[in-house]
Amino acid sequence: MGPTRVTGYVALLCAAGLGTAACTVPGTVLGGTAGNGPAVAAAAAPAPAAPPAGDQQTVTLVLTPPDRAGLHQLARSPGVPRERRSALLDRLRPSAVTRESVGAIARGLGLTVVNTTDSWAVTAAGSAATIRAAFGSARATDPASPWARALPRKPAALDGAVTAVLGGDETRPAKRPLIATALPKVNPPTTGWTGPRLRAAYRQSTDGRPPAGQKPLSIATLQFDGWDPADLRGYAAGVGLPDPVASGAFTAVSVGGRNPQLVQWSLGAMEVALDQEALLGVAPNAAQRAYFAPNTDTGAVTALHRIAADASDASHGYYNLSALSVSWGACENAMGGALQAEEDAYAEVAAAGLTVFAASGDAGADDCPAGPGYVYPSVDYPASSPSVVGVGGTDLVSATNETGWGDSGGGRSRYFTRPDYQKGLLTGQGDHRLVPDMAGIADPENGLAVYLSNSTKGRWATIGGTSVGAPVFAAMLTNVLSAAGYRSGIGDIHPYLYSAPSGAFRDVTTGFNGEYSAGTGYDMVTGLGAPLWDTLGQQLTRAPRLTVATAFAGSGPIPVTVQAPGTVTYTGWKAGLTRPGCDARGWSSSPPTSVIRAAGTKAVEGPQTVWVLGKTTDGACYAAKAPVTVDLTGPQTTVALRSVSALPPTLSFTWKVAETGTWRSGVSSAHLVVKRGTATLVDKWTTTAGYPLRVIRGADYTLSVSGRDKAGNVGKAVTVTVPAWLLARWGATAPRTAGVGSTWGRAPAR
Repeated sequence: MGPTRVTGYVALLCAAGLGTAACTVPGTVLGGTAGNGPAVAAAAAPAPAAPPAGDQQTVTLVLTPPDRAGLHQLARSPGVPRERRSALLDRLRPSAVTRESVGAIARGLGLTVVNTTDSWAVTAAGSAATIRAAFGSARATDPASPWARALPRKPAALDGAVTAVLGGDETRPAKRPLIATALPKVNPPTTGWTGPRLRAAYRQSTDGRPPAGQKPLSIATLQFDGWDPADLRGYAAGVGLPDPVASGAFTAVSVGGRNPQLVQWSLGAMEVALDQEALLGVAPNAAQRAYFAPNTDTGAVTALHRIAADASDASHGYYNLSALSVSWGACENAMGGALQAEEDAYAEVAAAGLTVFAASGDAGADDCPAGPGYVYPSVDYPASSPSVVGVGGTDLVSATNETGWGDSGGGRSRYFTRPDYQKGLLTGQGDHRLVPDMAGIADPENGLAVYLSNSTKGRWATIGGTSVGAPVFAAMLTNVLSAAGYRSGIGDIHPYLYSAPSGAFRDVTTGFNGEYSAGTGYDMVTGLGAPLWDTLGQQLTRAPRLTVATAFAGSGPIPVTVQAPGTVTYTGWKAGLTRPGCDARGWSSSPPTSVIRAAGTKAVEGPQTVWVLGKTTDGACYAAKAPVTVDLTGPQTTVALRSVSALPPTLSFTWKVAETGTWRSGVSSAHLVVKRGTATLVDKWTTTAGYPLRVIRGADYTLSVSGRDKAGNVGKAVTVTVPAWLLARWGATAPRTAGVGSTWGRAPAR
């Protein structure tokens, strides 16, 4: 992420000829910035030359979600069951009609549409001149910056349907890694922090072993450079853990054609090693899915949507994904049009049930390099996203001695307003999102022990930066959920963090990042402080888990299932369609099995929220909620009756049940009643749509049918009477059909 502290180990790689890309990186020295160390060099890859004007270029038209507010609301709704999340997300992704429409506009601009199968984008190609005429030049936007920009123009025909246009002549990298190294070490168990030592320092007593017979949860990382997984194998051997590469616990996922093992930037490959080894050390029982994407804005957006799609994929068991760790980022102020496209993608990841942890940057309060458009102070994205847990940095001197790291990224977002979970904090600091949310190990002098291999030998180094805390805390959350028996993630955890009880964080009160100081309570150096996971884990898992038996409910009770954590004793329960109060009134002694609509309330169709409150032995009140769609309109039934044969007299009675109303839960069954005179011949619920009846002359026949939908609503019955006089006159004629009324046929003239 932020400008990188390049110290002893990188120098050693350069001297050995093993890190040529890192050695040739031209950096801008930021003298006099915040921090407890020397000036740092920006870890910027050299920008390739612009392609000739006649070359073919590609653009990615990132589509706008059909309900952006709904998408971001779902992203901020923790605890929704994964099956329900998947169903809701299907409705919040752009439609095939939108993709085809955008593709048609692209063709009208003289482009060739390459791909419209991606749910979130349309890819098109054309000459550099054609693309420049339609969308402008990305490289001409802030040309002094080493980092990528979105294309500056968007034709009016694409307004509303397209959020951003990416690609074109842009060849600069979009993201930078956070890597801060110290001198090489050769004995990791004693000269660098390891997984067990970090769990002890952050008071986590579990290593995330799941219950017997249950698959482990999986942690995702987002990477923008290649890497040799031999590093992970060497790390596992060095710390005495099973090899996750050989066992298949580690999976490399290629996005956008990216070769996961093609190293383009030595510092980037070191970042990948740091992330994957931190996950293995802290959460040895978890699986890993590393998503490797091109270092472009298109690569970032595409990879995030792929992660969300995997987390919503029921056919693959949702890949058991619980969290996403991101240790790459960009100056928020410099992202331009790509920011909203990426923010929608992060919202989709959170809406799919993943908790996202992102490093807050390594340049203190100054995340942007000097240049055109430079604004100080500035924060790093995606740590500034309201859907992401921003992780700042500390100097973890010992398990009980922790101070704010001078290069910890933090400050106020310029683009995102203050989310509800931060209301009331630092009231003199404006009304925008504050960064970070929490903080942990970052100073490279007391960093994480990491194994880095090459073709002849392997070396150990201690590595720091805020990107250590992101995978470490993603691993610790996964340990909490896995040990508690969760089979997937719980989504955004911000509401739990900011309402956590005393003891859930170690308040880090010293440190300065060039603009802001650490202090008592929340601050923009260390956030809420360092998480203490045994206490915070109780906050995350002691709330009851609630599921609704069906996605739709009718006018009667809504069936629910409430599961209380096995480690928590609840003394009282409440439920309702509006959140019950935590006051002393109305508690019951056992979990509810249904939620009843309050008597006298107006019947309202559409999406609603079921709430359950549980009160623990210590008097704490915890809430669980689940969405339900209320369908109060019964289905409509139409019937047809015809004679099949005259001898013996046989009738065919058929019907069709159709849903009505705005919210349609689907047809469940039909209720058929057949009577001869007053005697009932048939009275049953059936899923068939017809009934053959052999009649006996001398009595009236009455046939009645009504439909029921999946919400339990029963529509009005339709009744047909076949009178005895008609049966008496039944002739040996061909079968006939008649319209249906209350009586079939007409009475004879007198």
